[in-house]
Amino acid sequence: MSSIPVSVVIPTKNAGPVFDEVLDGLRAQQGVALQLVVVDSGSSDDTVARARTFGAVVHEIPPAEFNHGATRDLGIGLADAGVVVLMTQDAVPGDALLLQRMAQAFDDPAVGGCYVRQVARPEHDVLIHRNLDWSLTGRRVSEVRQLAHPGALDGMSPVERYTMCNFDNVCSALRKSAWETLHFGRVDFAEDIEWSKKALIAGWKIAYVAESHVVHSHDRPLSYSYRRSYVTHRKLFAEYGMMTIPSPQVAVKSTLRSVMSDSLYVLRHQPGLGRKLSLLLQIPLLNATSILGQYLGARDERKGRGRQFAGI
Repeated sequence: MSSIPVSVVIPTKNAGPVFDEVLDGLRAQQGVALQLVVVDSGSSDDTVARARTFGAVVHEIPPAEFNHGATRDLGIGLADAGVVVLMTQDAVPGDALLLQRMAQAFDDPAVGGCYVRQVARPEHDVLIHRNLDWSLTGRRVSEVRQLAHPGALDGMSPVERYTMCNFDNVCSALRKSAWETLHFGRVDFAEDIEWSKKALIAGWKIAYVAESHVVHSHDRPLSYSYRRSYVTHRKLFAEYGMMTIPSPQVAVKSTLRSVMSDSLYVLRHQPGLGRKLSLLLQIPLLNATSILGQYLGARDERKGRGRQFAGI
């Protein structure tokens, strides 16, 4: 069987040690003729040198020029293959057939994009594992989605629109010919769900490939948790009219319910007494900051105002 040409585009900045895991995972890929394109926005470590050692096409831009949508457009424009995989610098291939399975999704000529399952890093706590497993990018059943007609999203509920358009550039792939008519454009956050919505309306299918996965998760501070929740739910309201926490009263009830549920889950499933106690102490603030971000992000977007956060 001949190898399938695939280009992988990774935006980088100070990728750190996990980038070696990513590169090792790409070296191990089978069934593809791989081109790696790295767009680096001002690394001060050896990220660029490691990419060049791999044999990557490296394009360097000033940090101020980085933009989630436009930088990926730049990388895709440098890619040679008809199938372009987009990855983050910390998404580690889960097996040697990741790229081959993604490329095979495009055997259907109507598929414009696909994405794969995400699995939490083994060192992260049980809540991170559970939350990722329960997310739309943690599902274990593959699917292909297509709109019945361009206006079909208008007749769906916000949650149905969100589910239909779900897409994730942690590890996704685009048919380059579809991208040529549907660039990401300058998008500061969540360029992936904007693109999938445009692609579906244009008549393309979106495939979710659960048979393959990348290892990808974060254990970040509370301040980041709030900012991420805020900008995510601003975007979800802007794109789908989605408001998971519609009022302060619902926010309080949801926080109390989540604290109780998460605490019981940790007591039952988190190994190690010290780590269990530490996580139990964090749970009230983890839930309060996340739910507050959900409420304020959607509320501010609905009112036509909102904050921007750098580094999200």
